[in-house]
Amino acid sequence: MTRRLWQKLLLVFCAGGWAAAFIVTHLPAQDIPSLQAGDKVLHVTGYFLIACAFGAVLIAHGVRPLRRAIIMIVTMGAYGIFDELTQPLFGRSADSIDWFADMGGTILAVLVLQTVTMFFRKKISQPSRIIC
Repeated sequence: MTRRLWQKLLLVFCAGGWAAAFIVTHLPAQDIPSLQAGDKVLHVTGYFLIACAFGAVLIAHGVRPLRRAIIMIVTMGAYGIFDELTQPLFGRSADSIDWFADMGGTILAVLVLQTVTMFFRKKISQPSRIIC
């Protein structure tokens, strides 16, 4: 698979996940089935997943680690504010604690992606030893 195709597939996956998250967070409260997980756990998990997808797109486009972390935190934070402020238009309530949960999921995603990419970068840069 070419790098360009991989970038496009990740972008489509990320956009689809983000669109699905937007739809779910803007459904009227009575239309949402009751889930076993608490509201804040859902916020952390949801933002972790879309932040991971967003981070994967940035990685595929060669965005360096520090810049990637900053872009992810700023973008997801701004989206979280937009998400919370637009929910009342659909019969939901805005909650600043939800935003903190969103940011918790985002920061967790940044940490996971930074760790994974650091691990793989070290693995790739280390020459393999050939025993003769």
